[in-house]
Amino acid sequence: KPFVRREGETEKGIVYEWERPVRLSGARIVFDSEFKTRNKRMRKLEATQERVEMPKMLAKGFRIEVRTGGEWRTVFSDAANYRRLRKVAFGPVDATALRLVVTASWGGGKAHVFAFDALK
Repeated sequence: KPFVRREGETEKGIVYEWERPVRLSGARIVFDSEFKTRNKRMRKLEATQERVEMPKMLAKGFRIEVRTGGEWRTVFSDAANYRRLRKVAFGPVDATALRLVVTASWGGGKAHVFAFDALK
């Protein structure tokens, strides 16, 4: 079973750690997109000129890192995320830790993460 901890303020990451290496091949992340109940409805597919700004708490930039052989290495990064749900795949790797680091939001200062799951 993994031990989950939050990194210090300098790293601002979420980390899963295991005593023995675990084979990982991806991650699932759910970011905060500031869903509101007001005006929440499905729209018909139609051309519209209406533009809505990106939710300020949504992560714009993030990276996923694995720790192998005592060293951290980036296995995925995105500097222009606009999705709430991200399913990220990477080549299988035996790791003792998995880390999510959010590097930017769309203007809210901090990005909120609802869920972060390791995928085998």
